[in-house]
Amino acid sequence: MLVFGKAESINSNLVITGRVFDWENQANPGVLAKRYVATLNEVSTREAAHRFADEIIKTLGGGLPGINQTRMAFVSSRTGHTEIW
Repeated sequence: MLVFGKAESINSNLVITGRVFDWENQANPGVLAKRYVATLNEVSTREAAHRFADEIIKTLGGGLPGINQTRMAFVSSRTGHTEIW
């Protein structure tokens, strides 16, 4: 598999095009092609990248959802007090 993309600024938005190709399937190498429109800031750009990563997992993983847009929490007492992080 080959994953690549292109990012460009169009009308004050960030437009990201991501593609996945299967080079072993010469008859139909295109596996996935997605376009994401995001605002020009770090949070929106990161979210678009995570959505594309989830699409790759879903496509190649037989429909299983990706975890790139989820949040994790854990309990730790490293500060001397039990806290949820």
